[in-house]
Amino acid sequence: MSSRLRATAASLVALSAAGVLAGTTLTTQAQATTPAAADGLPIKAEAPVVHLRDQRFGIDSRRYVVEGDIGLDEAGVQAYAARRIEIAQAVLADPDSEKQGLLGIERDGRTLRWRPGTTLTYAVVRASFADSAEYEQVVADMAAATAAWQSICGVAFAHLPAKDDDDGLELGDVTFPVLRRHLGGSTVALAFFPGDAPPERIVWAFDAYFGGGFDPVGVLRHELGHVLGFRHEHIRPSAPTLFSPESVAHTVEITEYAMTTLKDRYGDDITIHGPTDMAHRGGVLSFAFRDLHPHDVSQVLDQHNVCIRAGHHCAKPLMRLLGAAATARASFYVYNDRDDVDALADALGGASDIFGL
Repeated sequence: MSSRLRATAASLVALSAAGVLAGTTLTTQAQATTPAAADGLPIKAEAPVVHLRDQRFGIDSRRYVVEGDIGLDEAGVQAYAARRIEIAQAVLADPDSEKQGLLGIERDGRTLRWRPGTTLTYAVVRASFADSAEYEQVVADMAAATAAWQSICGVAFAHLPAKDDDDGLELGDVTFPVLRRHLGGSTVALAFFPGDAPPERIVWAFDAYFGGGFDPVGVLRHELGHVLGFRHEHIRPSAPTLFSPESVAHTVEITEYAMTTLKDRYGDDITIHGPTDMAHRGGVLSFAFRDLHPHDVSQVLDQHNVCIRAGHHCAKPLMRLLGAAATARASFYVYNDRDDVDALADALGGASDIFGL
């Protein structure tokens, strides 16, 4: 077990022992607690709250938003906290207990998924949007996002346009409606998981979806991942529990320099995956270099003291979408500078020399 994993798991268990996560119970089934205990949870104190309201469906409820886009009611907060601590305690006792592969939503020890061949129907409820431009954008964005998932998974999506303007539409008439909710603060969108009851099966788009600087199709691809049953990878005990609001300006600048440097030096011999607009990038470059396998590239660069990753990066569906068995991946952060980028570029030249390309 890595020291970071052990420390993270231990800290979560310590929070429980100290009563910080008051009222949580380390059992397979999170038990009910008193309202007073629930009110003491730091999750409730710190999580953003969104008010979900839609008169036509009789929706009027509050949700605590955890992990950026998972909405929990009062009982859900308790279950969420208990499960996180339970997982951390299990990993602390047995490092091999942490599940490998993509994280999925579980219930009673079973991973919840839609059966292969299932078609999920949806309606984009026109009346919930501010104007036709918003509605048409979401219709197009949903078409693109569902097409991306359909190409790599065994579940289909079907938009039923006639239901978009159906005044008699009820929850359950389609697998899920897509609704616009005005306001929402920093929350961009919310979705649901396969095991949720029909009244909870809604994809919500908030103000930030339209003006928050995010790739809207990417947002919906992400939310549809939840609809299909996938969880966030950063909730693993091996991931940091706290993320400080550090500036990404330096990381973006170094990444942009790397993209420019590598393309200027190698042109069409290097393929950099992802958007070219830095507003939609972080400090990661996944690339293919000439006809070399990423693992060969990684091994040669290691001989030049340049460390990268090679493989499918726990993203096999994306690899299939790209038509690649693997990619090489260079990552940049606050401790990297332009000299590191130049070293990467030089080392790639060394890889060409070794393989005679």
